[in-house]
Amino acid sequence: MTRAAKRIIVVARRNDPETSHQAAFAFSKDQKKASRSVTTAVAILEAHGPLSDFQIRALWPNFWEGPFSDSLPCKARHWAREQGLVKHIGYADHHGRTVRTWGIGREPNLDAETEIRPWKGTDFEKEYLRLQDEIESLRTRLTQKGEP
Repeated sequence: MTRAAKRIIVVARRNDPETSHQAAFAFSKDQKKASRSVTTAVAILEAHGPLSDFQIRALWPNFWEGPFSDSLPCKARHWAREQGLVKHIGYADHHGRTVRTWGIGREPNLDAETEIRPWKGTDFEKEYLRLQDEIESLRTRLTQKGEP
């Protein structure tokens, strides 16, 4: 059974410049590009085996046509994990720093909400979900007004 891909929503940080907010909004609207980024992250891991985010980023230009932000490869890998396509498989060293490595597959017994959000069931989660709803509501209103 094929899982339906989740809608990918990109949000710029509050203090980011306006251009970052515009780019995040445009990327969220272009679900084909968002989906292509997930496919690219998976293709890199299929071709090269387990990799860290730094290694995925280094290989990204070989698989992606056109410009991309430094954060896109890591975000795409994250979205692929949320969709159960990529799993955490171990650790590696990157310039003296321990980093996670990623491979193809779904993590066993992965409740994505628990693994990705260990604060599940806490007041923090309630506030996080409230803010996500508020962001989506604002996006809807801006879209209706025709603003980016």
